[in-house]
Amino acid sequence: MSNVVPYDTTEHPMNENEAPPLRRARKPHVKHPKPLPVHWKPPLSFLPRVIFHTICCCLTFHTTLDFMWEIFKEPKGWENFHVQYLVQLSQLSTVQGLVLTTVAVSSPLPHL
Repeated sequence: MSNVVPYDTTEHPMNENEAPPLRRARKPHVKHPKPLPVHWKPPLSFLPRVIFHTICCCLTFHTTLDFMWEIFKEPKGWENFHVQYLVQLSQLSTVQGLVLTTVAVSSPLPHL
């Protein structure tokens, strides 16, 4: 019964024929994330920066493109973003249609 090892031990018992490991296992290589490209950043001057943020807000519902860069770094990032964007676009179109219908129905007719 001297060779019986309890289950809660974390060490592996070594026989006389086994040699200890000579070196540690290598850690997998981790890629450092690429920074946001310069041409994706907002301009430095005031008016172009305001225009940039406005266009980003209208097209992506965010004021910068940082979130997009994070999405595109994923393997299926573009496909997932495209589906999400189409869903948001259809929801926005539905809301616009409802608001337009409500305004058209509730407004009084012009007098001729």
